[in-house]
Amino acid sequence: MDINSILSSFGVVGEYLFSVNGMSLLLIGTIIGSTAGSIPGLGAMTTLALLLPFTYGWGPLDAMILLSAVCGSVTVGGSVAAILINAPGTDSNIATTIDGYPLAQQGRAIEALGTAALASLFGSIIGLLIFLPMIPVLGKVSLAFGPPEVFWLGVFTLVVLSTVTGGSFLVNLLVGSLAFVLSTHGLGPISGVPRFTFGITYLWGGIPLVPALVGIFAVSEMAKLYSQQSEHEEKQLEIKGSRKNAIKNILINYPLAFRSSLLGFIIGAIPGVGGTVANYLAYGQAVQFSKDRSKFGKGDVRGIIAPEASNNAKDVGQLVPTLTLGIPGSGTMAIFLGVLTLHGLNPGPFLLRDHLDIVTMIVLSLAMAFIISCFGVFWFGKYLAKLLKIENRTICLFVVVICFLASFFIRNQIIDCFVMVIFGVLGYFTDRLKGSRVLLALPIILGPIIENNLVLANQISGGDISYFLSKISVSVILLTFFSILFPDVEKKIIGAFWFWRCEILKKGKINFVGIVFSLLVIIYCLVIAIEMKKYRTGIIIYPSVFLVICFVSVLAILLLYLTDWAVLKKIDGISLLKSFSLSETEPSEKSTDVVNECECTKRKHLTELMVLFSFFLFFLMVYFFGFLPAIFAYSFLFSFLSSQSVKHSILTAFLLTICGYLFYVVLPGGLWPGVFFR
Repeated sequence: MDINSILSSFGVVGEYLFSVNGMSLLLIGTIIGSTAGSIPGLGAMTTLALLLPFTYGWGPLDAMILLSAVCGSVTVGGSVAAILINAPGTDSNIATTIDGYPLAQQGRAIEALGTAALASLFGSIIGLLIFLPMIPVLGKVSLAFGPPEVFWLGVFTLVVLSTVTGGSFLVNLLVGSLAFVLSTHGLGPISGVPRFTFGITYLWGGIPLVPALVGIFAVSEMAKLYSQQSEHEEKQLEIKGSRKNAIKNILINYPLAFRSSLLGFIIGAIPGVGGTVANYLAYGQAVQFSKDRSKFGKGDVRGIIAPEASNNAKDVGQLVPTLTLGIPGSGTMAIFLGVLTLHGLNPGPFLLRDHLDIVTMIVLSLAMAFIISCFGVFWFGKYLAKLLKIENRTICLFVVVICFLASFFIRNQIIDCFVMVIFGVLGYFTDRLKGSRVLLALPIILGPIIENNLVLANQISGGDISYFLSKISVSVILLTFFSILFPDVEKKIIGAFWFWRCEILKKGKINFVGIVFSLLVIIYCLVIAIEMKKYRTGIIIYPSVFLVICFVSVLAILLLYLTDWAVLKKIDGISLLKSFSLSETEPSEKSTDVVNECECTKRKHLTELMVLFSFFLFFLMVYFFGFLPAIFAYSFLFSFLSSQSVKHSILTAFLLTICGYLFYVVLPGGLWPGVFFR
């Protein structure tokens, strides 16, 4: 791969992007991304998961234009909510609220929005200038990977994401290995022998990718979003200020913007770290390098420039591990890998070598989306504030209906909706147990690719183990062990049970959700283990490895829960009161607050479980009565039970039914790129 081939690829895809069809998709994606980003609770992962089914049947370039535009504009739109209502539109905009909202309260909201937009544009330009010269180098690196290296890279991906994506290492390891086992349902690689289908024809094709991703990232998120109270109207501010001051802010603080952009790109290139880390680190270094720190937290423009510049640079940095190694830099990039798989492309080291046009299209689309969304927020950011008045429960209802429609119309199989709900429940409980949903989605995307490479490497090697131990393979294996041990051996290995146990004892309650989830996983593992007896050894080696990891992890987790249960049963009466410093005669204000907080948490979790149950109810309605009657009935009940009036509920149900009818009529006819713009 040389410079000429890269420039030639940019020329070809540039011509395609700047056609009427390409620019239309780019504008649509940018508008959707900016809108979704400005509504707290949606974010990039939910939006991409919703749009993914609608790209089914498109060409890969068309899909990359739309989804790259969404990805590039969501974070920019998220700054609107962070500044105007003190609620970040995405996780990557959390630090922006520290100085953005106080600045808006001072009557400088337009200046704050303009500063955020220009800082984002600055960060995206710096990120692209760093990434573009790296493409030839990354292309040469990808050529050094063969089947054994790709297999070890898949194992490394599971382990490293389990350690760096936050939450419990044990739960992450359990969820990742469970998802790898789930990915083995269906026809085996090369042999074509059905595995773990239990006589169900539907499972011959394996777990359907799109319903699984929609469930993990969209359905599970809606259950949480519904339980969150909307307080947007109370926080609305008068939007005024000067855009000229925003330009001056960037010109004066360009060294800070450059440092933050560089930091954001580096953090983005580290798999699994995410935008929140880049956001806070950029804000922290802005404070540390400042001579006058007294204004931070009170409306200092530097507190907006640093996190926003790092955000967009981070989005570009995430392309490095995603496109080179197939390791997603974030949950958003994990969905990107799903898009590639859906369109017949194998994510991983071979992508740069075999599909350079796809890579250059992603880069160009991101660049254009950055420019359009930044200038859009700069000039029209105040108009996005009207979207902040939409209640969370209305958003939840709309998204759930779209999820069902999108999952069904890909293959016109109602069972796909059931799979979507099941994975939505799995995604929700993964969050409840402090795990990462990325670990639940990624193996379903990469699992078949990793297994194919393992089988291929085994056939090429002829049983020679040295073929699996090349220099690159050994390096990846060492990195895998290093990622487990780093940074704290005691916490990750020796003290894993103790730290978790202390947390549960500290809360003074039993995690019944964890116990039930663990028991269900154990039952699933036992069923798969019994089913394995039907197959010859060569077919079940790969799933056996991850089944063992899954079984050991879930037993460790269950043992931990049951140990805590036994300990708590021995602590009663005065001992329990003393352990929490409570007094029967003189209850402290702090203890009352803790009890109230626990009650609120219980009500919230109960509400989330009821919403998940309603998704199953919606599926049954669709199954027995069809889509349109089900949409009307479910929308009416959902709105009415959400404290809406009968009139409002009927209107909502009627509008969503019309939307469902349009989907039903238009989608099978081919609402694909080029139909309206040729």
